[in-house]
Amino acid sequence: LSEDTAWHPVLKEEFDSSPLLRKAIIYGYGPIRPWMSIGHWLIWHFDLSKFRPNEVKRVKISLACVFAFMGIGWPLIIYKAGILGWIKFWLMPWLGYHFWMSTFTMVHHTAPHIPFKSSNEWNAAQAQLNGTVHCDYPKW
Repeated sequence: LSEDTAWHPVLKEEFDSSPLLRKAIIYGYGPIRPWMSIGHWLIWHFDLSKFRPNEVKRVKISLACVFAFMGIGWPLIIYKAGILGWIKFWLMPWLGYHFWMSTFTMVHHTAPHIPFKSSNEWNAAQAQLNGTVHCDYPKW
């Protein structure tokens, strides 16, 4: 599914034929995989050329809001609560969100009962109906 912007599986044949350095990089993803949605966010959400022309105006408004918050909200948080307040009230929740987003994307895309389909086999309705994963949360 090269069209899937959130997850690109590495096929066994592709992995086996990869150079040693690429194999090491793929294995190296392991520890950072729970935060890989940050990379997805940076690559896909700030490049206007990745959006359809009819979406660009709304994306610009969205980006203006993000940068306005960074320009106004961050300094106010730091002024009122210090740098540790910024870490506590913005950075840690942001990292927590990306941890869960990445983790559930990984679980969804690696569940053995959900097969990957090529773009000519993929069907949106079938993917929505058959592509869900049930997760039991810890009791804590």
